[in-house]
Amino acid sequence: MADGVKHEHWGSSFGFVMAAVGSAIGLGNVWRFPFITGENGGGAFVLIYLLCIALVGLPVMLAELAIGRASQGDPIKAFQHFAIRSPRLPKVACGFGLGLAAALAGSHNYGMAVLLVILSILIYHYGWSTVGFSCTLVAGLILSYYAIIGGCSASHQFCTIGKHAMVGGMSKIRQDVPPYMLCDMVEGAMKVIGVNVVGLTRRGFRREAIQALKEAHRFLYRDGLNRTQALERVENDVEQTEEVKRLVAFYRHSQRGVA
Repeated sequence: MADGVKHEHWGSSFGFVMAAVGSAIGLGNVWRFPFITGENGGGAFVLIYLLCIALVGLPVMLAELAIGRASQGDPIKAFQHFAIRSPRLPKVACGFGLGLAAALAGSHNYGMAVLLVILSILIYHYGWSTVGFSCTLVAGLILSYYAIIGGCSASHQFCTIGKHAMVGGMSKIRQDVPPYMLCDMVEGAMKVIGVNVVGLTRRGFRREAIQALKEAHRFLYRDGLNRTQALERVENDVEQTEEVKRLVAFYRHSQRGVA
């Protein structure tokens, strides 16, 4: 073994395949996505989607399985395991990254260019362990279903992004993001600026539910009430739809505070 520790293995190939399929495929992907696209005249896109899965998604999944099976370690140890066999590749990757960063800077995309330069330098000095370390950082953010985060956003560890929330690009996420809301940077701080009406409408939420969320947002952010008073008003004066109940529960159970 890569680390000298005995690792557990699957009892059968069938069990492994079922676990892998279950972790990669959701019911929404199997049923709702093709149904919604077909219902709205986008059935042809499903064919392109399936083609992309076959040509991109499947090879990436098989590559991940092969790396894990061969290294028998966590992401950092897995990349260290293969770095020994390819000492020149980090330098090649660094050169490629710097070239791509120059192209991005030429198109005035300076944020991504700076990030690529930093990543390229780290890969050059520390090898593929940098990539493995980056993979482990993903676990520091709790991302709920259908949440959308804009590019180049940074999040503090263990923040929670609520269901159907949308965060604008280049945001600094220091607190939990409430579900169903639209957030963006305002005067250097992330603020909730409204309900994610467009996203909720596209996902089939009822008008009554969206209106109730708008009323809840008014009490929470626009009427000058403190958080305790606002939640009491939401519970007493707003129609208690499932969405509103989940929103209130999110505020009451947040560990890091809500934006």
